[in-house]
Amino acid sequence: MEEDIKTQLKKAKAIYQKKKHDEAEKIYKAAYDEDPEAFTIWDRRFYAWALYHLHIKNPSSEEELVKSCELISELLIQEDTNKVKVCAYTTSMLKIINYFKDNAYECLKWLDMLNPKLLNSNPKSMNRNGRISKFYSDKEKWYSLKTKHLLDMGEYEETIKFADEALNELDEFVNNSDIWFKWRIAIANKELDNYDVALKYLEDIINSKNDWFIFKELAEIYSLTEDYDSALKYAMDAALAKGDIKYKINLYRLLDEIFIAKDMDEDSDKIVKLIEAIEDDENFVEIEKELKERWVEIKFNNQQRSYGTISNILGHGKAGFIKADDGESYYFSIYEIQGDKSKVKEGDYVSFFLEESFDKKKNKKTLNAVNINIVDF
Repeated sequence: MEEDIKTQLKKAKAIYQKKKHDEAEKIYKAAYDEDPEAFTIWDRRFYAWALYHLHIKNPSSEEELVKSCELISELLIQEDTNKVKVCAYTTSMLKIINYFKDNAYECLKWLDMLNPKLLNSNPKSMNRNGRISKFYSDKEKWYSLKTKHLLDMGEYEETIKFADEALNELDEFVNNSDIWFKWRIAIANKELDNYDVALKYLEDIINSKNDWFIFKELAEIYSLTEDYDSALKYAMDAALAKGDIKYKINLYRLLDEIFIAKDMDEDSDKIVKLIEAIEDDENFVEIEKELKERWVEIKFNNQQRSYGTISNILGHGKAGFIKADDGESYYFSIYEIQGDKSKVKEGDYVSFFLEESFDKKKNKKTLNAVNINIVDF
């Protein structure tokens, strides 16, 4: 009987190599049901690849995908894809992980079927019209999904563990993804009331990324520790940074709490009107415009406006430099132009405030021009 199975396995391999995956699978299945111990490692690999091509690469149903991946997990173990070109086990698990990427519970279950240290750590690349685009390596994607879903499910200790492991294990991060691992460590620590640790990571992040929601988290932590001056500073940064106003409603609620704590009752009353307008889907443009003028006043309370001339607008049109009247040159983002940004040109005389920033190329703190107004003569 064993000799007959060996013959069948040899036949299945020959058929598989002719890319007749469905015929090969039928023979492998019958043989495996009868005597799985007769399968060599190569028989198992060919059977697994047949399953992959028929049921995993382009599955017709979720059930088909799950059952096939479960069978492959019986047939094979994970190999180190830094040392071998392909592994049917790894390829199949990555496929089902991607299928469940938006389902935290299922995705985490299948992520646990892989050892991240055996995943390929080289970023993937693609040539698009002569331009090379880089994408996550398998290892980086594993850590990214793992930490995202752990954080979403409130597994904060585990989030910190795996995000920290990612920062140590990965030699290269695509699109500055290390920032997101630090972000998850910060948020997890905030939820665990480890405010000092959370602040350390967030303040490191803003040296590379200054999205409004990062400033909002800083403001919230300082508010929780009753440092309302620092909370107000970062809340102002968040409120004035670009971003859809409708997504900022929780920021405005936080800002209201900070205003109340600092006895800024008039400012509190005004932001409540903005919150109500957003909630009632009313026109809030004029309210926001008035409030932004007030927020600029709060943010730059002790600073005089500087003056200078736009000396250079960079080729991509998104930033440039201002030559100040005092002879210093300051970088600016077009976003900081108040009014019609499309009409900005070199030679325009402007007024502006100065704000501390971080020059990643020079790895040092610097001053940028912000809240820029074109001066009409």
